[in-house]
Amino acid sequence: MTKASERAEGAERRKRFTAQMLRLAEAFGEHVSRARLEAYWDALQGFGAERVDAAIRDAIKTCKRFPPPAVLIELMPPVPRAAEHRALPPVVDWEGNQQRIRELLATLDAKMTRRA
Repeated sequence: MTKASERAEGAERRKRFTAQMLRLAEAFGEHVSRARLEAYWDALQGFGAERVDAAIRDAIKTCKRFPPPAVLIELMPPVPRAAEHRALPPVVDWEGNQQRIRELLATLDAKMTRRA
């Protein structure tokens, strides 16, 4: 991803977040100042946009007052198990890859022996 596309994606996320916050404010008859919007952005930007959107929808349905960021975080749905490990490599198929694993271990062992 290029820097330009990263900036565009970030701007789009921010625009989506702002729209959702304005929707939340409207539902509770609140005014959202720039400072308040920045504080909520700082608190919530590390969470996925879908989770923040879900929390805001849930807050509109269940909260009696305009929720602080901590309440929105509590209302977020859990991260799906697959997403938690997205950055990890796929699980090794031990049965199907035994020979390849043996080769890699032998190569590693040979390198370690040369260093000693």
